[in-house]
Amino acid sequence: MFSPSCVSLLRCTGCCGDENLHCVPVETVNVTMQLLKIRSGDRPSYVELTFSQHVRCECRPLREKMKPERRRPKGRGKRKREKQRPTDCHLCGDTVPRR
Repeated sequence: MFSPSCVSLLRCTGCCGDENLHCVPVETVNVTMQLLKIRSGDRPSYVELTFSQHVRCECRPLREKMKPERRRPKGRGKRKREKQRPTDCHLCGDTVPRR
C-alpha cells in the first residue's frame, strides 16, 4: 500500500466533436514523486515512483480495425474536417506543478 493512495497528474480529456476523433497526449513528461510504501509487518519506507504526465493534447483519428475508408476525390471535404476540429480537447488537473 502507498501513501498517498493517489496522485494528481495532468491528463488529456474532453470531447473532440467527431466520433472518429479522440483526445490524446502529443507531449508527455515523466514526473517522479516520493511516496510512503507501507507493508504489514515491515517498517514504512519512502520510494520514488515515476508517472507520465500529459503536457499537450490534440484530437486525433481513432484507429479502428474495421472496414477501410473509401477515398474521396481530392480537394473535397477538407474544409468540413477543419470546421469539425474540436476546441474542447484539453488538460485536466491542477495539483501537480508544471515545469
